[in-house]
Amino acid sequence: MSNNDLVGINIRDTTIEVNLVVCLLAILNPQNAKEDEFQHFEHLSAFMRAHNVSLAAASQATAVPVTRGDIVFMLLGFLCNWWSGGAEAAFVLPEPDEFTSLIKSHDAPEHDELSLLVKAIRAIGLAHLRDDLAHWVEVGETLLELLQVVLLKREGDTELSVQTALATHDLLAVLKHEGAGLAQMIAYRLLVWSNRLPFLADLAPVKYPPPILPRFPSGTLLDLSLMFIEYGVLEQSLDLGITAQEMVEDSDTVIRNRAQLEINGVMELIKFEVAFGPELLRWSLDDASKESLEFNVDADTKLRALLNICCKDRSLLEGHRDEDLCDIYTMAYVGTEPAPEDRLGLALKIETVGEIVRCIVGFSEHDVRRSEMNVKIFASREAGLMAHIEATIKTGYS
Repeated sequence: MSNNDLVGINIRDTTIEVNLVVCLLAILNPQNAKEDEFQHFEHLSAFMRAHNVSLAAASQATAVPVTRGDIVFMLLGFLCNWWSGGAEAAFVLPEPDEFTSLIKSHDAPEHDELSLLVKAIRAIGLAHLRDDLAHWVEVGETLLELLQVVLLKREGDTELSVQTALATHDLLAVLKHEGAGLAQMIAYRLLVWSNRLPFLADLAPVKYPPPILPRFPSGTLLDLSLMFIEYGVLEQSLDLGITAQEMVEDSDTVIRNRAQLEINGVMELIKFEVAFGPELLRWSLDDASKESLEFNVDADTKLRALLNICCKDRSLLEGHRDEDLCDIYTMAYVGTEPAPEDRLGLALKIETVGEIVRCIVGFSEHDVRRSEMNVKIFASREAGLMAHIEATIKTGYS
């Protein structure tokens, strides 16, 4: 994203800002600030007004400790008076580290929603005051953090969490920020997990496919994928060089086969697919690459060597499940070059849709996480995807 692309965009005082303030106010309301704490807050705020000092300074001068309730009342005041001075006052809120030292609460959760709300309201206060793109980006990224670590896991008002996700999407979409798609996926996930219908007009399932919970655990999926790569690709008389060229010419091309396997005592029909990332494809087909020239090998040999490393050295694969609920495994420094920067990387992404297990092999996590590949996969199987969502809504996630 360049500043030239965003010249002329004004966000302050638009419906985007209004929606964000409304969402933050609604998220803040359930905070358990007791009624008697209001008198406590009034005592501190009177001192703040009289001496024009911060909350921390007022607490220190009066020896009155700051409670979580004090912060809640202060934030409510800022938000309720946003366009009459609240926004300008909000940017003086403490930063996260200062907040932690200011509020010494033993009952705060691991991911403190109030701390993140302070961070978000402070960020939007700064953005409103200065109306520059960098601060609006900070607002969007802070709201994504709030969504991912708190609202996505909080039981209760799903509609509010979805509303916040969509408001965050609207902001980041205007900024052309990559987090816009993630915000919409979070909205989808909240809808599906709460057994609500995920069919909203502005959440096109082909453009922003919802994450689908895999049918099998990560370990099982890795075992199945490596088994298919070993027996369904490496032990077959395939010319992977020709396959690589076909993948370059048509990104829908994959190596596919199906197998019937007994998993946990149940016979399962699995449709396997293998594809290569664009960086890996370019390297494999480059006859002038260092490996091609030094070892006199073609694309088929290079691809087979990397796939063989993936299968034989699986203990070196480090994995995690990403926001799309896909498993990604990486292996650093493949090769024998003395300098790490001269060695190759290796990444394996395993994504599932129903009975389909798709393996994408590349050089890096970026190489196997191409959004356009996801779009084409889900777009070509929209009917199956919708059926899977409907089944999810009926049964729910355990």
